[in-house]
Amino acid sequence: MSAALNGAEALCAALVEAGIEAVFGVPGTQTVPFYEALRRSGLRTITATQELAACFMAQGYFRASGRLAAVSTIPGPGFSFALAAVPEAYLDGAGLVLLTGAPPLCPRGRRRSQAIDQAAMARPVIKAVIDATSAACIKDAVRRACRLARHGEPGPVLLQVATGALTESMSCDMPAPDAEVAEQSYETKIDDAAVKFCAAAKRPFFYVGQGALDAVVELRRAVEALGAVVATTPSGRGALPEDDERVLPLDATGDVDAVNGIIAACDVVVVLGAALSEAGTLGFRLKLPPERLVRVDVSTAVLALPPQARYSVQSTSRAFLQALLAQLHKDGSAPRGFDRAQAQQLRARLQDRRCGGPSDARIGGGTAKEFFTALRRAIPVDGYLVVDSGMHQLLARRHFIVLQPRSLLFPTDFQSMAFALPAAIGVKLARPQAPVVALLGDGGFAISGMELRTAVAHRLALPVIVLADGALGLIRLEQLLTHGHAYATELSPFDYAAMADAVGCAYAHATGADIETHVRAAFDRSSPTLIAVAVGDAPALRHALQRRRLHRMLRAMLGERLLQTARKLRGRS
Repeated sequence: MSAALNGAEALCAALVEAGIEAVFGVPGTQTVPFYEALRRSGLRTITATQELAACFMAQGYFRASGRLAAVSTIPGPGFSFALAAVPEAYLDGAGLVLLTGAPPLCPRGRRRSQAIDQAAMARPVIKAVIDATSAACIKDAVRRACRLARHGEPGPVLLQVATGALTESMSCDMPAPDAEVAEQSYETKIDDAAVKFCAAAKRPFFYVGQGALDAVVELRRAVEALGAVVATTPSGRGALPEDDERVLPLDATGDVDAVNGIIAACDVVVVLGAALSEAGTLGFRLKLPPERLVRVDVSTAVLALPPQARYSVQSTSRAFLQALLAQLHKDGSAPRGFDRAQAQQLRARLQDRRCGGPSDARIGGGTAKEFFTALRRAIPVDGYLVVDSGMHQLLARRHFIVLQPRSLLFPTDFQSMAFALPAAIGVKLARPQAPVVALLGDGGFAISGMELRTAVAHRLALPVIVLADGALGLIRLEQLLTHGHAYATELSPFDYAAMADAVGCAYAHATGADIETHVRAAFDRSSPTLIAVAVGDAPALRHALQRRRLHRMLRAMLGERLLQTARKLRGRS
């Protein structure tokens, strides 16, 4: 005779069976049975300060490791708070399972507490909504949710568990029904003509996205065999080390005109695992010629997006590159593509026109480039830098050299503030032996700073660097350059040392040049370290504002003189 389980215990067992090891969330009244089952399940449970951060933690966990985590919320307010972070996962291809209670049913004409249409709210930013209407449905629902979240282009899946299902008894061996959920096909369909077209390239260009990061070994072999040059989307950075002469630092420089000139001279352009979004094409300014374009992606939905290609291949990047390498082996080892000297010349065309510009803020007592060069020395090759949305992200993308796949993580296509600290916690929990650094501005820290308590609770050796300029820096910069003044973007002074003391973590004030020393010391501690660094305006910004004031003064003076002249002319007539 089989022992009886309740729905909460069945849910935990199903999560373990599906390969999930961690559950992020905030307990509530409706999830008390689930958390009791978690206590005895062996699953790691991480209680965040709030559900928004829990969802970002799960995203960092997946983006660093490729392993799914679950996010647990109560229905209604807990679900709604977590939902604000879901679009980031949806647009950035981060798999997670959002576990929540089904909203309470409302008798006609009555309003139940916390009753909202969660499925309708989530559908635009979710891969699927799956309902477990009873304890017997839970195992199959979890299996389906995890499969959908992982496969194809990864993303978030909402799993709603009906009221009462968590406490409902069931037999361990009770068969689970097969829920009806539409699933997209992700079969590999290698096109021989596309492979031969790429193998015959004389001047090949590879554009690599996040979807190709599981195929970096095959990518390097194909690039070297073809003599190709490579650029990446923001999420694809590190597919090849960025100090390699064949890698064109497009995201770092933003010099899309130079890259477009290189693409125009190439006879084959191969896009691997990239949706070619606005962020991935520098505002759709990247010119990818359809007659020379080969697109490879597991998702037919991605391949259906513009631009059209000569060949659209539904395949993993690894399978396609393996087929390409086999074709190159068959064709022989004749000299191909660009030699090293030519690749270096192409790389030299990309000049960072933004370096030293109004956005290149001073960090501590030195330049942004000096700061990120020191930070790069401090973080080992196998480490991670997790960045928020804001001015500091632009500086990190410009100056931090990425040497490994997924080692620079930031919100890409949704650009959520408050991402970095909780996502870094997720990364550190997924990769406990790897060095992880969180980098954020003081605006992002104002939203997410209390998650230091979560890092302290789990004794994470996590350096948390706050670049503090006392403002919402990027918006302030736009205001100054557009209007000559800032408004509603200044932040009140904040005592970071007192904050660190209050949550029980170490604190350091860095001057910028000493960031390497502080980060290395933080790695050696058994709890997080809050590191504050003062940020000042770029000299070029001050010069730009002086020029602006001068121009306004001259326009005012000349305008008055022209008005006086016009009055004299009217008087004579």
